[in-house]
Amino acid sequence: TPGYPVFLTFIWILSKNFIVTYFFQSLVTLFSAFFLYRTFCKYYESYAVYFAIAISVFISSTFCLVLEFSLLSESLFVCLLLISSSFLIRSIIENSTTNWMLFSFSTAALIFIRAAALFFIPVIFIILIYFFINKYSIKFYLSIVIPLSVFIIVLCTYNYFTLNKFTVSPAGDLSFFACTILFMEESPDYPPEINSAIKTTLDSIPKKEKAYVRDPKELSKLNRIFNDNLFRSWRFVGFVMKENNQLTYMDIHPYLVKITRDAIKRNPEIYARIIISNIY
Repeated sequence: TPGYPVFLTFIWILSKNFIVTYFFQSLVTLFSAFFLYRTFCKYYESYAVYFAIAISVFISSTFCLVLEFSLLSESLFVCLLLISSSFLIRSIIENSTTNWMLFSFSTAALIFIRAAALFFIPVIFIILIYFFINKYSIKFYLSIVIPLSVFIIVLCTYNYFTLNKFTVSPAGDLSFFACTILFMEESPDYPPEINSAIKTTLDSIPKKEKAYVRDPKELSKLNRIFNDNLFRSWRFVGFVMKENNQLTYMDIHPYLVKITRDAIKRNPEIYARIIISNIY
């Protein structure tokens, strides 16, 4: 998604010094925290002190400070999440089309930063159901649907012209691939560079963890092992590119899908236990 690179581009017009970038990220954090604080003060004035303490602890936490001083989209994503939450609170309480529209715009901006913000889509469906049950006028539906829909279509169109794929994020399938990184297998159907990357990746995983994953009696530590090895999905792509530097992520993408499907077909019980461990 292009949101964070666009943010960096505007900052780097002024200076490419990382300190300047971190400074602007800190400013955005302070603004978003103050905006959420003002929202709470407006509607819940008696709880203002408690919220001020909570938001102060949050933005000064190790989590936030690490993000602010890193070139990672998470920094901007968290800030926009605070702003979007503010608009949602304002919309629910004031029930004005302007606030619903601003909430829709802020949600779209979140998706532009990270496709993970698609979790807001079910929230919007619930809101639309609420509109329907309470017989809201059509302008409320339009205020929340149109801004988000337009932004998503623009994002998909951007990805189509740049990556030749009409999608919100071409990396979405990588999440499914990451789930099978612990039990994928080589295959004669894959090209040599793919099989080589599979072998290298599996060899890098501790033997105890691989054995634990395949043990049907074990479940308690499976979620931790899964999370500890998520990073290997991106590393896998790097291994493939190292074997064949002519390949791009989009060239490798179809193989990631095939590896995932094949791994689940061969070991459906392992895949099911990993899913259960995430819920458990």
